[in-house]
Amino acid sequence: YIKRSQIAEYKRQGRGGKGRRGMATREEDAIEHVVNASTHDFLLFFTNKGRVFRLKTYEVPQASLSAKGVAIVNLLQLQPEETVSAVINVSKTDKAANLFMCTVRGVVKKTPFEQYENVRSNGLITINLDKGDELKWIRLSNGDNEVLISTSQGQAIRFHEKDVRAMGRVARGVRGIRLRAGDQVIGMDIVEENSSIFVISKYGYGKRTKVNQFTPHARGGVGIRSAVVNDKTGDLVGVKTLSDDDSQEVIIISGQGQTIRLGINDISALGRATQGVRVMRLNDGDEVVSLALVDKLEEGEEEAEEAPEATAPAPENA
Repeated sequence: YIKRSQIAEYKRQGRGGKGRRGMATREEDAIEHVVNASTHDFLLFFTNKGRVFRLKTYEVPQASLSAKGVAIVNLLQLQPEETVSAVINVSKTDKAANLFMCTVRGVVKKTPFEQYENVRSNGLITINLDKGDELKWIRLSNGDNEVLISTSQGQAIRFHEKDVRAMGRVARGVRGIRLRAGDQVIGMDIVEENSSIFVISKYGYGKRTKVNQFTPHARGGVGIRSAVVNDKTGDLVGVKTLSDDDSQEVIIISGQGQTIRLGINDISALGRATQGVRVMRLNDGDEVVSLALVDKLEEGEEEAEEAPEATAPAPENA
């Protein structure tokens, strides 16, 4: 299901709050993607099968915060067992040189953005996947960016995108990170100078860590420790790059549809070899499934909202 809602409906809360319901979901369903966009921006929808579709934001039906939305198959010509795995906003002012992508098994690929300017209604092939692999993460890059890949078991590797040559749409790609047994990629992002990495675990533990603590390496290695994971925290489920100018906020979403919005300064800054602190209190049986970055709201916008804030528990440090 898919919908668009006003960002002001997501009320900012303190760290450790329980959040509020952000979308009606069925028991077996979960919220996967949140994208910040204006109505006339183009959205590219990448699927787990390695295809891409394009829509204008206004083509997505608008609905209230708690509404379920419409079935995405009404908007995109998806095949059986094909699901949307990534959505990116491509505004008219974007001058990105490439789309940089990563699969669950750590394969990365860089393709010139110009190859996606004319996406057909029935989609285009964007990567040739190995059997059992899935396309999950896509970012815009300018040709001189650095990339950070994170795994569920708390490993991460940082390398320059120049280590990956540009390829055509139907190419397979190359190894970005070497995975240990039982591990898988849970996030890939473009990292900037003077920024931080925010990681979140299955059971709501998170932290931010300075990018300069992740020494660059050649692509294809096992990486270095990004977080301590254990039975209390659960595996890592998401990673984002944060700017240090306090202009962004994080929205964290649970499988049962709870959401919480946090300011960057509400998130503890900790080193790589720590588990983080509880940033979201979850119901029994619930878990974190997704997170997104949005622009920070102004004071007047926050005061206009009516939903009460959740009470934050005492800090639970690593």
